[in-house]
Amino acid sequence: MELALPHVVVWTTGPGLGSDLVAALAAHPVEVSEIRGQVEAERAATSRPPLLVVLVCPLDAAARVAASAKTFPGVPILLYTHLPATLAPADRPVGVVIEEQSANQPISEICWQVAEVLSRTIRSSQTPERRLGPMRIELDRKGIVGPAFNLRGIWFFPGPCPQPGESFLNFLQSEDRGLFTRYLELASEGALSFFPVRVLDRSGAAHPMHAGLRFTGAGGVDLILQPLIDCAPIVGRRRGTRDPLTGLIDRWELWRQMEQRGASAGPACVLFAKLDAFESIATTMNFQQVDEVFDRVASAITRVFPWPAQPSRLTGGAFLCLITDTTAERLRTRAQRLIQLVNRIGGEGVFNELRFGMSIGIADVIDGDHDLAVRLAETAVREARAAGGNRVVIAGPDTLVHLRVGDLQSNIDLDTWELWLQPVVRGIDGKPEFHEALARFGTAPEPKITRPDFFISGQLTGLLERFDRIVMLRSLELLTAHSQLRLSVNVTRETFASESFPEAAIGMVRDSQIDPSRIIIEISPVCLTLPEDLVRPRLQHLEDASIAVALDDFGSGVCSLRHLTDFPIAMVKLDELVTSYVADDPLQRNFVRMVVNLCRARGIRTVAEWTRTIEQMQRLAEDGVELFQGELLGMPMPPTEVLPPRTSPQPRP
Repeated sequence: MELALPHVVVWTTGPGLGSDLVAALAAHPVEVSEIRGQVEAERAATSRPPLLVVLVCPLDAAARVAASAKTFPGVPILLYTHLPATLAPADRPVGVVIEEQSANQPISEICWQVAEVLSRTIRSSQTPERRLGPMRIELDRKGIVGPAFNLRGIWFFPGPCPQPGESFLNFLQSEDRGLFTRYLELASEGALSFFPVRVLDRSGAAHPMHAGLRFTGAGGVDLILQPLIDCAPIVGRRRGTRDPLTGLIDRWELWRQMEQRGASAGPACVLFAKLDAFESIATTMNFQQVDEVFDRVASAITRVFPWPAQPSRLTGGAFLCLITDTTAERLRTRAQRLIQLVNRIGGEGVFNELRFGMSIGIADVIDGDHDLAVRLAETAVREARAAGGNRVVIAGPDTLVHLRVGDLQSNIDLDTWELWLQPVVRGIDGKPEFHEALARFGTAPEPKITRPDFFISGQLTGLLERFDRIVMLRSLELLTAHSQLRLSVNVTRETFASESFPEAAIGMVRDSQIDPSRIIIEISPVCLTLPEDLVRPRLQHLEDASIAVALDDFGSGVCSLRHLTDFPIAMVKLDELVTSYVADDPLQRNFVRMVVNLCRARGIRTVAEWTRTIEQMQRLAEDGVELFQGELLGMPMPPTEVLPPRTSPQPRP
């Protein structure tokens, strides 16, 4: 039987508290569906019945409760209204548990109430969701399990479980016990907190969990515990959470499917689609119109690319689709058909004759490298938009990858490239924390950027390792010449997987006699998809040498929350796909909050790449992001324009 995350239906009346709650629950390990009418309710009931229905501020509470009880028979109801005692006894359907709550309370409190009701519902059932649902445990202020709680038979793992009178801290990873104790103290002072922890099974393996703590009075603290959104292997296969606006699977589930396919799963390709100029057009629309656009685009995608294709909305107007048993070239006609359908969105009426265009990039998955395919498809989308948009570009012949190989080779041989610096600044004072070293090829003032990590590894055997070595040496020269400078340097997957890494890089840093904390090595998430017995020793060796590792482009390509919990990462750089829409997309903003909270609990610093506007930076700072990088704060520049001139020591008189 398939194990699934608990499904919660939030029945709203439109933008407001309901949409905010949907966005907030997206950061919790539940599958959320937002509905706004009877037709959507019936669709949700037939696709996958929920375990809980949340009614948010209905205009006619009694009628909405009756409709919910009829559409979702026997499913508990949480009713939120601004007025107390809304329902009369005659308005309460027989056989349905209804809890009335005030809508005038913080979103975090409402999220707790949803988790608490789910814990009561799921723990009393034998549904597949039981092992993935939330569990409520009563503790005292020191973390001792209350005497009334018997977890035998309902604990997440086979074997020993917390017993009454036993410290729950014994079941946590040792590094997390101090964190859990601090949140216990905060809960005792009245704070409500959600945070990640790692729970041990009987073999000693650690599993990330989503935890919440809240003071209950009389010295007691309630703990809500649930397997984290990205930890299905704890209990088996799960359904992914879904985008509440479109019903498409979320990015985590899509990336999980990519990771599981492997290299021998047959042909496949990745399609990356992005609405042209959506950011500027969306500013002229209200929330309901924007939601309708997303829904209609998603419908067009699933119409052109039906199951078993797996489409997902990444953020804003960007969609990603994994399509198996085909090749990129064979999809060109169907992709053009999708563009035609998207062009028809608009016309007279709802959207005031707005017309939408779409750029599409398609890339074949070669040797099971889904991350490379996603990056190539994204590059193809950029080239399609640069050519005017509303067109399809296939990575390969259209993106001239074979010419880029020769371009990289010739620039390295002729030394016709430069190392430019882009600042990464602190949000608290706007001053640079460090600079990223970026290779620029060609001649100033408009050198072009070559992204070596976009190449197929077989095309560049040995070349990328040579390139990375040259960049590292030139970066160390700058660090030696400027004692106040701190740099981050990108390392490609080929170099990361080579036998000489990281010893060669550590040796170069040691020979330069600089403080190793002044250099940061950036790796892409695809490096962490290599075998763990290769990845972990390399990262540990760098950490032992006091060289920090930053995980670049998080949120683009194949990435996982496990990358943040399983490996010694010092910094996470959030990709453009994560940061670009936080000012407009509440679901995306809560995704950022989830990642930032997980990083904060692990002592990992966060960087928002592609920061373009003050509003975007303010929203990200409010959500806990510490560092920022992008055109708002400074474009890449030659070192001579960034660094102060070196001054020769003056001779003594």
